[in-house]
Amino acid sequence: MIDPRRPLVVMYHYVWQDVQNVPGGIRPLMSTEFDAQLDFLERRYQIVSAESFLDRVKEESDRPPCLLTFDDGTRDHADVVTPMLARRAVTGVFFIISDAARGKLMPTTHLVHWLLGNDDEQIWKSLQAYATKDPAMLGTAEDARKIYHYESQTRGRIKYALNMSMTPKLARQFALSMLERSGVTEKQLARDWFAQRDQLEAMHRAGMTLAVHGRTHTSLQQLGPAIAEEIDDCSNFLTEITGKPPTWWACPFGGSGASTEDHATMQNAMRKVGIRGAVSTASSSVPAGCDVMSIPRVDCILLPPRGAK
Repeated sequence: MIDPRRPLVVMYHYVWQDVQNVPGGIRPLMSTEFDAQLDFLERRYQIVSAESFLDRVKEESDRPPCLLTFDDGTRDHADVVTPMLARRAVTGVFFIISDAARGKLMPTTHLVHWLLGNDDEQIWKSLQAYATKDPAMLGTAEDARKIYHYESQTRGRIKYALNMSMTPKLARQFALSMLERSGVTEKQLARDWFAQRDQLEAMHRAGMTLAVHGRTHTSLQQLGPAIAEEIDDCSNFLTEITGKPPTWWACPFGGSGASTEDHATMQNAMRKVGIRGAVSTASSSVPAGCDVMSIPRVDCILLPPRGAK
């Protein structure tokens, strides 16, 4: 629920130029929509920096603070989003996947986005064949609906199986086998898909905040205790770029389905690298007394021009 008097954090993923042909596996906000949404937010909120937002997170007013957050560090964040924000003299927080930004890795979840540019039913049949010896590895339709309720049943099953249910190793093996069939290498796709180090440096110089999203964008449910290494690696990578340890964290997929022990490990790792603020996948304005290590966010598609006014 959105309370117009409470602080707001907005979550973005892809923001593409209107003139670009959009692959079938993603549903970006287009640049004219993003521009219109920034107009909407600036009329009702004060778009502030990450540091200022933490200072004002308890505020309630007619124009409360608003923080813009962008997940994954895809190339459009450098090419499209940063120039648009800079023209307005506002900033955003960009959650970076360190191995993708190094051009070493196409995260499995983004391989899924690439896969879904192909025929859904054929991908699902290939997944079923891949899991013939252990169909349970694909998860259930009910569990898939809980996470991917906004997708068709087939697309939701594909996303849940690869992002949540299967082991990271098996999920990657399947996705990379499909990529290999296309004749494109993983490194080629990663460099095309994600902002690389020189672009991140330019974003930092433009006043954008670079923040931790892990090394590989693997879910906490799949990683378990290895989440600590993911946080540490990404923190070190961003420190090399900015000269200062990053202070914000977003857990890939919000930590859904992970154990209490794994959440505790994540919290310890956050404290170790100096994280001061973290966002969740809960959808609401920031409530009074909110834990700054679990700040809710509202998906941009729920706001104008796509969502209700």
